[in-house]
Amino acid sequence: MNRIKNSRSLVFKGLLIGSCLFLPSPSFAGDFDELITLFGAFKGGPGGDLNQDQLVNYKDVFLFALEWKLRFTIIETTSPAGEGGVAITRETILRFDRPLETATINSDSIYAKFAGAKLAARLHVGPDQDTVTLFYEENLPPSSLVRVTVDGDLLKDFEGKGVDADGDRREGGIGTFDFETLTLSTIPGTAVFGRVFASEFSTAKGTTQEVNVPLEGVRITVDGMEDIWNTTTDNMGNFTLDPAPAGRFFVHIDGRTVQSASIDGVVTDTTFPDGPYYPFVGKAWQSVPGESATVGDIHLPLVLEGALQPVSQSEDTVIGLTDDVIAINPELFDG
Repeated sequence: MNRIKNSRSLVFKGLLIGSCLFLPSPSFAGDFDELITLFGAFKGGPGGDLNQDQLVNYKDVFLFALEWKLRFTIIETTSPAGEGGVAITRETILRFDRPLETATINSDSIYAKFAGAKLAARLHVGPDQDTVTLFYEENLPPSSLVRVTVDGDLLKDFEGKGVDADGDRREGGIGTFDFETLTLSTIPGTAVFGRVFASEFSTAKGTTQEVNVPLEGVRITVDGMEDIWNTTTDNMGNFTLDPAPAGRFFVHIDGRTVQSASIDGVVTDTTFPDGPYYPFVGKAWQSVPGESATVGDIHLPLVLEGALQPVSQSEDTVIGLTDDVIAINPELFDG
């Protein structure tokens, strides 16, 4: 995540700016010009004569502290400004420093554009109403510059205050940040290879030696090009993706297509979602243009039947280990 703003509390020469405010008397104030300039630099804004009375003194410190405490702004985004190589399947998350008025969250106050046109997206508000996620209805275009816009004149907090989207330390304003999606292009001879194993070891026949268990039938697809760039592991867990995109790209490794698993030494059919199965995970890989390069070994954990449980957003959910999990991993059981 991109951290835009530092902590809200700073202690300096007896002044606590943020949650409480202790002002020195003018006779002990010292050099207020240097003090408020320091605060301004820390906050990312200008210091100096904030009330424009031709003096820099404790009154300006008070105004600065008040603004620091009350300012409403964006504090985090999933895509830092100027980030490159962003997956075309990635959502965009915005976090604010106080709850929003949900009625003001819409495609006019928060949106993304490519080539001047808005990208269709569903806006999801977090349970605390301080997080907004843009889930794009289609994959983002590859090799493209995407601009996200927050209109602080339209977007309000729960008290009706506008977001300081443009960073000028005042309510309202329009803020933007850009990111670039990755390039999905091929260069002849570019390929990647590796192996997929179960996370759980097996014992070699006739010995006590633990060995890796290769997974056959794992499907591997390139994000955004699933029907074109894909491959499947063989009976030894080997795979080769040829051709592969040049440079950095994202894949999903789907273990749900595996047909069987060894559970406590017994071969058992795997069925998703009603039985044991291997999961679906995403990874970022890096190829070498024009060469065949390894991406190493991938290990998928076996998800036993009943291991995943639904949770409530309003009540505590007690989640325990199933008997099958304890039988395979007795060290996890505390009695």
